[in-house]
Amino acid sequence: MVFTRAFSQLVAAYFFAWFYKVDLTDLTHDQWKLVIVRACSGTMTFFVFNIAVKLISLSKLAFLNNTSPLFATVIAFLFLGESMTKPD
Repeated sequence: MVFTRAFSQLVAAYFFAWFYKVDLTDLTHDQWKLVIVRACSGTMTFFVFNIAVKLISLSKLAFLNNTSPLFATVIAFLFLGESMTKPD
């Protein structure tokens, strides 16, 4: 499961980079640091999710996975200084 998903993402990323003519040599040193941090954190998250699939029930996993927008909102408020308002 891990290989199939990672390989399909690699193929899709390669296609979009080729289609939009993205040149990775244009990235600055600081941007490369962010790319590496994103790759490492994404890989850890992916492996933890797959371990959770094996260890807990699918209903609990779906519930936890679908609460990610709530966690993202709280993290954006705490660390990025975003404001939280009621929707109209």
